Amino acid sequence: MIGLTTSEVHFVQTNLRHDVLAKADHIGDGKDIGPMLDLILRTIILNARIDILYVGLRLGESARWRSVIPVALNDFQGQWRIIAHDLEADGFPIKSFVLPRILDAHASIEKTPRNLHLQTGDVAVRRYAIKLNPRMTADQKTAIGRELGINRNNEIMLSDDAVFDFRKTWMESELGSDLTFVWPLVVELNRVG
Repeated sequence: MIGLTTSEVHFVQTNLRHDVLAKADHIGDGKDIGPMLDLILRTIILNARIDILYVGLRLGESARWRSVIPVALNDFQGQWRIIAHDLEADGFPIKSFVLPRILDAHASIEKTPRNLHLQTGDVAVRRYAIKLNPRMTADQKTAIGRELGINRNNEIMLSDDAVFDFRKTWMESELGSDLTFVWPLVVELNRVG
């Protein structure tokens, strides 16, 4: 796969126009994803429809073809995703699709729905009330509060596409029977408003 670094990457590597530069920390060396990435980047630029063979992580899920219109490519915690309108869902909502879980892709011959209003790919950021583990010391709460960006009202801001990963990382991870440290660090997370 194309290796993008923090430096600007030009047309030779991306096949994008010379005035379109890609900036990223890293795109991994996924197998057989290069041609799909080229197609996905082109559809983002052109606001074009694409069909992807995608497999999610719901229990027992198999890959299935989905029609989407990608509007952005996003790096979230080292995991590349396309942000796209899901043309098979009511109202064509914006969803994120993890790039390596796209097993195949091709340009769609179907027309774009007339009632679709393309969005920018920006993901809403919302306020959440947060409660840290009461077994933490005051110093630990201060340190984790800084790390997570907790404000004086015990709230944090999270984008809609970060909530699942936040819960997985800070709340639901199992650490086995090691009782030498406090876990989970966050015991409650509730959307405000």
